Amino acid sequence: MQDYNYMAGDGVLGSGEKTLKAQYDSLESYRSVYINRAESSAEVTIPHLFPRRGSTSATEFYTPYQSIGSNGVNGLSAKLQLALLPPSNPFFRLVIDEVEANKEGIDAATRQEFDRALQKVEREVMKEIEIMGLRNTLHEAMRQLIISGNALVSISDEGCRLYRLGEYMCERDPKGNVTRIITRECISPEALPEEIRAFAADKKDDRGKVELFTGVFLRDGKWETYQEACDQRVPKSEGQYKKNECPYLPLRWNKVDGEHYGRSYVEEYIGDLNSAEGLSKAILDGSAAAARLLFLVNPNSTTNIRDISETVNGGFCAGRPEDVQALQINKQGDMSVAMQVLNGLQERLNKAFLSGASGVRNAERVTAAEIRLISQELETTLGGLYSVLSAEFQMPLVSIMLAKLKKQKKVDIPEGLVAPAIVTGVDALGRNSEVQNLTEFTNLFLSLGGEQAARYINLDELAKRVASGLNVDPDNLIKTQEDMQMEQQNAMMQNMAEQAVPQVTGAIAQNATQTQ
Repeated sequence: MQDYNYMAGDGVLGSGEKTLKAQYDSLESYRSVYINRAESSAEVTIPHLFPRRGSTSATEFYTPYQSIGSNGVNGLSAKLQLALLPPSNPFFRLVIDEVEANKEGIDAATRQEFDRALQKVEREVMKEIEIMGLRNTLHEAMRQLIISGNALVSISDEGCRLYRLGEYMCERDPKGNVTRIITRECISPEALPEEIRAFAADKKDDRGKVELFTGVFLRDGKWETYQEACDQRVPKSEGQYKKNECPYLPLRWNKVDGEHYGRSYVEEYIGDLNSAEGLSKAILDGSAAAARLLFLVNPNSTTNIRDISETVNGGFCAGRPEDVQALQINKQGDMSVAMQVLNGLQERLNKAFLSGASGVRNAERVTAAEIRLISQELETTLGGLYSVLSAEFQMPLVSIMLAKLKKQKKVDIPEGLVAPAIVTGVDALGRNSEVQNLTEFTNLFLSLGGEQAARYINLDELAKRVASGLNVDPDNLIKTQEDMQMEQQNAMMQNMAEQAVPQVTGAIAQNATQTQ
C-alpha cells in the first residue's frame, strides 16, 4: 500500500505544517454531503442518533409519526452485533500456518498441544474484549453505520470510544486504505496540561469548552499520532503503532471506490421511509378528524341548542330529530387506500431490515423449514456487509487485542507461525450452507439407497465435516477409528470372558464331584 506524507499546504507535518484544526477544516467540504444524508436518514428512524448540526442537549428533536424505521434499525443492529461479536464463542480462530509448521518440523502431537494453547489465547482475547465493554460500543457503532454509513471506534487501555461522522475526518487512498484520521472533541480546559492551559483563555466556546484534536497519520508503514489543543501540541501525546495495530478503526457500511466515506443502509430505503412517514401523518390526522364528535343543529329550527347540551344523559328536551345531525367526514374509502399503501411499505421495509415476521406468507400453517429458508435468504443478502466489516473491524480488532496482551505479557505467540482467521459473517454463512448441503445429501442418499446406502457413508469423515461447519471442536468429542477398534476388542474379550465363566465353573464342580 502506498504511504501518503502530507506536505506543506495539504495537511503538513514538520516545518511550515498546518495545525490539526486547519487540516480538519480543509476536509469539511468532502464530508458535508454525507452528513446531510445522515441527518435526513436519522429524522425518519432515530433522530437523536445523528442530530442536525447546531443541536445541543437541550434541543427538542423531531418525533417521527411511524416506528418502522426505529424498529428496523434496532433489530438489524442487534443481529449484526451478534453476528460480528457472538456472546458464546470467539469470532476468530488462531490457526497454524502449514508451510511454517512444516519448516519448523512440528509433528502432530506438538500441534495438538499448540492448538490447545491457542484456544486459551482466544479465550483470553474474548475476556479482555468483555472487560473493555466493546459490546456496548459496537451496538452503537452498528446503529451509526445503518443510519449514517460511517463510524469511528477508538480502542485504548482506558476503554472504547465511538465517534459519529460529525466528530471525525478520514482520508483514503484510491484503493480505499485509510491514510489520515483527525478527530475533534470538546473538553474542559482543566483537563489540558498546564503548559498549554494558558492558551485556552480566549479559545473557550459558550459552554466553557475547548477543542481537542487528535491526528493519526500513516507514514513509512507505521501509524503516528499526536494531539493538539488551542493550536498547540499536547505534551507527551505522541504515539506510534504498527501498520495493522492502529487503535482507530473507521468503519463503513458500504465500500464505494474513490470515496473517503461509506453510504448508509437507510439511504437505500429513504424513499419508502419518507413515504411511510407522510402516510402515517396523514392517516393520524384523518383519524383524529374522524374521531371528533360534533353535532350540527338547523339554525332555522325550533330546537334549542342549550336544551340539548344541558339535558342529562337519558333525559328529555323539546326538539325534532331531523334538526340535529352528527358531522361525518365520509372519507373511509380514501383512508383505506392510504392504509393499504402503508401496509405494503411496512412489509417491504420489514423485509429489508430482516424483521422476524417479514416474508412469511399469511397462512394457517407455515412450516419451520419455510421460516428457516426465508431467514437464511435474507441474511445472505448482507454477505457484502460481512466482508467489509470483517476486513475493517474484526481483523484489526484481533490484531489490536493481541498486541495489547503481548504488551501486558499475558500471551506469547510466535511471529509468522500463527495467523487469525475470522469464523463469523461470510465464513459462518458458508459453513452453514455446507452443513445444510451435507444434511440434504445424506437424507436423499439414504432414502434412495435404503439400508445398503448406509454402508457407503464414512461416518467419521461426516462427523468431522459437520463439526467443522458448526464451529464445534471435535477433539475428545468424536471417537477415532482406533478408539472404535479398541472398544470392539474390549467388548469381544468381555464376551469371551463371560462365556468362559460357566465352563470353568462347571469343570470345577465336576472335578469336585469326582474327588468325593
